[in-house]
Amino acid sequence: MKYRILLCVVIIWLLTLNSTVSGQSPVHEIAQKLQEIDSTMYRNPAGAKAALLHLAKLYPAAPDSSKGLIYLKLATALGMTNNLDSGIWATREAIRMFEKKSLEKTCSFRMLAILYRLKGDYVNAESAITASLQINDSLVHDAYQKVITLQEYGNLCVDIRQFQKGTGMYLKALDIASTSEYKDPVGISTAVKLRINLAEAYNANKNYSFAIRELIPSLRLLDSLKDEEGYLRSGISLANSYLESGDLKSCDSLLIALNVLAKKIGNDELKAYVLHLKASALAARKEFRASLPFHREAFEILEKNRSAFLIECMNAYLEAMNTTSDHAEALRVIHNPIVVDAFENEEPYEQLNFKMNAIRFLRTELTREALEEYYTDIIRLQKKVSEQEQKNSATELQAKYQFDKQQESEQLLIRENSLLKEKAEFKRLQLFLFIAIAMLVIIILSMNLRRVRQRALLQSNELKAQQQEIRFQKDRSEWMEREKSFRDQLVNQQKIVLTQAIADKDEMSRKLKELVTENKEQRRIELLDQLEKSKDKKLNIEVLLSQFNAVYPTFASQLLKKFPKLSQADVQFCTLVRMNLTTKEISILLNIEPRSIYIKKYRTMEKMGLGDNDDFEKVVFEIG
Repeated sequence: MKYRILLCVVIIWLLTLNSTVSGQSPVHEIAQKLQEIDSTMYRNPAGAKAALLHLAKLYPAAPDSSKGLIYLKLATALGMTNNLDSGIWATREAIRMFEKKSLEKTCSFRMLAILYRLKGDYVNAESAITASLQINDSLVHDAYQKVITLQEYGNLCVDIRQFQKGTGMYLKALDIASTSEYKDPVGISTAVKLRINLAEAYNANKNYSFAIRELIPSLRLLDSLKDEEGYLRSGISLANSYLESGDLKSCDSLLIALNVLAKKIGNDELKAYVLHLKASALAARKEFRASLPFHREAFEILEKNRSAFLIECMNAYLEAMNTTSDHAEALRVIHNPIVVDAFENEEPYEQLNFKMNAIRFLRTELTREALEEYYTDIIRLQKKVSEQEQKNSATELQAKYQFDKQQESEQLLIRENSLLKEKAEFKRLQLFLFIAIAMLVIIILSMNLRRVRQRALLQSNELKAQQQEIRFQKDRSEWMEREKSFRDQLVNQQKIVLTQAIADKDEMSRKLKELVTENKEQRRIELLDQLEKSKDKKLNIEVLLSQFNAVYPTFASQLLKKFPKLSQADVQFCTLVRMNLTTKEISILLNIEPRSIYIKKYRTMEKMGLGDNDDFEKVVFEIG
């Protein structure tokens, strides 16, 4: 906005100044060179600045009026390259060189007001523009210069948000420009631009219907003058008026035509503003997602050209991203170095808008201290702006921040209380756990100690048991030895008895034979009875086996358990063998022939599963 206003005013002023004072220049050569520099200044202000500095050095002895013109044009070039302090110095040099009554001095004060306004020094700007009007009204009396001075005064009032005063300045300038004296193309062009300035002031003051009323005829005049760039600029203002008044249909149709014209002219800045308006129209329809590509393209164009419109267009871009929650993209835009540089040179009004839009995305990114500083900066900017609505928005934002801060503090306090309770509960739990763990350790230690004691006791009992077992085994072995000895003695006694019985039988048999030989029948009968009685008494096998079973009660059962195929007669035979009786003795007891004993022994070994190489007596003696 700043550069656009500057260029419009400067070009108008240069055209007027050349037509008015070129014939009065004391040095025709300097005037001619100034005209050549004028023709290239708009396209190449840096080159014009260098040429003017060279021209000042080339004519050091030129009259003050000529030097004043060089310095005045140099101030214009410096202002166009944003060297505002140098431009103010050059303008003051020009004012010092021009005569008090001269038209050039009026123009110089107006140029000084423009440079101060661009710098943001509105107090000095108003003083300079007032001085220009006073010189013109009291000494020069040039109506055309008064028109463009009033126009600049109106621009200054709009910048400092004094819309009503600015509108009055534009209307006053428009009244002068609309007289019959200014019906030439320059006068018509000046009147059109005044109407456009007036419409912009109406727009800024939200009087959109008045703005539309001024812009529609202005577009027709610019079309008739074939001023395509002026038409495009005015069309942008009209589209903005339609948009703000809610006439989206008219806005869309006008933007289509303006987009074609912007591409034809090739002015990136105007093309970006058309895209910005298209995005704003979509946002007005709540189509925020669809508006983002247009916002993004406009931002990239303005960023590339480092345009003064960058912050203004970016505010709408941030509002759309806030609605669509594109926080990552918003943060990249906010932290863009070009945006940061542009923000520093922006007016308080736009700075405040930017900060109020940006805080929505920075609230979670900034630290508490940085956030406090950010809101303090918003309050500082709020004091610098004059628009009440913006002040109210900033106040509302600050109040919301304070409310959120208070809520956060309350929540923090609640959280701290909760943490204290949790901490106390945790300590109680710790104490409980400590006691539980201590009790568990004591129980485990007690159980381990008890287990150790039990183990020691068990080991002691086992040792005693082992000792008792050893003693028992020893006693048992001794008892078994004694028992075996006793049993063997019994068996031997039985054998002795049996042997004696057999001997007695043999003796009786012998005596019997002798008696038979002697033929003593009576004595033989007595001996036979005695033999039978002795046999029944001493050679009774049943009594013998009963006596053996009494000594070896488990012999028969163990024998059958080991050799289940044996019969009762076989067991009886094995018992007699175990009694260590001879074959003859066994044959006498069983009343069979001695050779039959060998047959019975063979059959018994077969039932027992023994072979010829096995020791039958050894097997029998191992049992029982």
